[in-house]
Amino acid sequence: MTRPRDLLVGGRRSQLVWTKRRWRCDQSECRRRSFTEAIRQVPARHRLTTRLLAAAGAAVADGGRTIKQSARDHDVSWPVAASAFTTHAKAVLPSEPGPAWALGRAINSAGA
Repeated sequence: MTRPRDLLVGGRRSQLVWTKRRWRCDQSECRRRSFTEAIRQVPARHRLTTRLLAAAGAAVADGGRTIKQSARDHDVSWPVAASAFTTHAKAVLPSEPGPAWALGRAINSAGA
């Protein structure tokens, strides 16, 4: 049984209880002898839902909150909120920034 944390409901922490099934593999080649259920919203070995993490990251990136404010508002630690923000930013930002512009012309990486 696990109790993953989710978004607040009406300003109060929700109570989510999930009774997971434990699966066992009896094949001798199998490296994982046993494992429990996992879903995309609550990945294996996670205690927070992906929805809670996404909301904490979006509060910083899109909502103008600081990491400390987002952590407090979502009842998570500062490192968790910082990681959620990094994950959110990587998903929405381009992998490479565009060229920098100065006085109407592009500046290459050499500065010319």
